[in-house]
Amino acid sequence: MGSPSVAIFGLLNWDVAYSSRTFFAQEVGKLIDLIEQNYSASTDIIIRTGQYYCCTHDHDAYWKRKFSRLRTEYFNTYIVDAFEDRFATQRKISIWNVAQISKDRPYLFREEQTKSCAPNHVSSDIIDTENQVLINHLCN
Repeated sequence: MGSPSVAIFGLLNWDVAYSSRTFFAQEVGKLIDLIEQNYSASTDIIIRTGQYYCCTHDHDAYWKRKFSRLRTEYFNTYIVDAFEDRFATQRKISIWNVAQISKDRPYLFREEQTKSCAPNHVSSDIIDTENQVLINHLCN
């Protein structure tokens, strides 16, 4: 059986919403161990960051989610650093920073794009743009 040329890992949206930092760190460590054991060094890794999150707190009526903009940024940084620390000398690591696509837009546009989604994530048209960025990365 051959080895894939690229593996894409996107973990953050639900992890940020429901996981503790400790649990997340443990699970990322397990994932990295599994990747090291099961993917050859020739497999490039793409890390998909969590989506842009607009607000300082979540609008969940039951307060079960733990979203915040800074929490999302922290988890994004943690996973990128963990993968780069383990694999940077062994294989190519790329970051598919979907959050940055929205962060680079004017503030009023960012606020408008998240109104249609209860957890304040971006709308489907922005997700289409995010996916196009990935396709461009893979093909160029």
